[in-house]
Amino acid sequence: MKVAHVLKCLQRLGMSQYASAFERSEIDGYMCDFLDEELLELQLGVANTEHRRRFLAWVDSMQHPHLERFERCA
Repeated sequence: MKVAHVLKCLQRLGMSQYASAFERSEIDGYMCDFLDEELLELQLGVANTEHRRRFLAWVDSMQHPHLERFERCA
């Protein structure tokens, strides 16, 4: 998944305010697998706990598509 896809998903998750930080850090699908709450907060500026959890839940749903908690952002 390319950076542009992650940015689109941020928008669909209601988290577009973080798009510039994700783009600047070149966060693509591969990098998403390595993000945790601490990195989201300290490196990408996602200060809102609910936003961090929402993003990590989305990443988890991409790794386990059978959970279908989130719509695909394709």
